[in-house]
Amino acid sequence: MSHRKLRSFGGRSGFTLIELLLVVALLAMLTAVIWPSVQRYQTIQRADDAANTFRLDLLTARVAAIDHVENHVLSIRNETGEYRVGPHDHRDVDNAHMLAPGYRFVIDGTPPGKWQQLIVFRPDGTAGNATILIVGTDGEERHIECDRLTGSVRIGLPEEIGTAT
Repeated sequence: MSHRKLRSFGGRSGFTLIELLLVVALLAMLTAVIWPSVQRYQTIQRADDAANTFRLDLLTARVAAIDHVENHVLSIRNETGEYRVGPHDHRDVDNAHMLAPGYRFVIDGTPPGKWQQLIVFRPDGTAGNATILIVGTDGEERHIECDRLTGSVRIGLPEEIGTAT
């Protein structure tokens, strides 16, 4: 019987401790460079999600106003994430919705905690003109704009709202 001897390349069969440490150090450096971008993306995504959820509630109110042939009203509580949306007499019912945790409405000139009626959705599909500012604890802002003629609702960054798209 002949025995064959397996030859290893360079006389060794594995990685040295130095090689492993270099790979780990390289991965750590890449992670350190990429991590702030990942965190920024997550912050932007959370703000977009909060604004989109609120926008969907507004669009639902617009459709309900058309379907039920009665005005639906949006009221928000300044400096909180609370809002109510429903038929014009909805203020009698304590069914406040909440923005995503960490987000609040900011209305200049309105005392904190005060309810303010902002938008009326009418049965003909029109609505009141309004721009609503949502601010997160991380400082990320989104503006929600309602067009009075079409009742459409759009989301934008502060510098985007009011410009033609």
